[in-house]
Amino acid sequence: MAVDIERAILAVTGFRNSAQQAAQLWTDWYAGGSRTPGTHPYDALQSQMNRQLALIEAIARQVDPEIAPKIREHLRSGQDQAIVDACDVLLGALDRQQDIAAIVGPTGPELAASQLHEWVWSAAAKQWDDGHRRDAIQRACTTVFDQELRSKVQRYDMKTSDLLGLVFNVNEPRSGEVRLRIPGFDKGTP
Repeated sequence: MAVDIERAILAVTGFRNSAQQAAQLWTDWYAGGSRTPGTHPYDALQSQMNRQLALIEAIARQVDPEIAPKIREHLRSGQDQAIVDACDVLLGALDRQQDIAAIVGPTGPELAASQLHEWVWSAAAKQWDDGHRRDAIQRACTTVFDQELRSKVQRYDMKTSDLLGLVFNVNEPRSGEVRLRIPGFDKGTP
């Protein structure tokens, strides 16, 4: 599974900031004396961090597997500053990945999945997320051309290549034929 580096950085930064705030709250409040459990903002921060832990661990396992158990251990033992330090290491690893991707990664266009048509992404998402890119693309193509296109024009009696030739033909349709047009392209545009 690939890591969306920008989203990962945001998530880890938020978690780190919560840990840093918790460390300060501990210093300001708990170290000074009495404490009633569950009544201080520190307790709310700890609860929030526990809810976020699974995501932060998943990111850490993908980027630097040695960090994940340390973050859990520090959170369980209330070592907030150690969490901040571990998150700083994780953020450094994410920055390095981002730099490497920018320098040696593919230079093709970037396209967010949210920009793909629902037919394409719903067919491909699971395979894509699991790293099976070729199968994801094949599933998207099959869904679009063998299912959705046929359903849209109500033609199930032709090979896909013949159907594409028919529906995108630039000539006026004969009786019983359907034509599809791509918005922004005039009839007959090569």
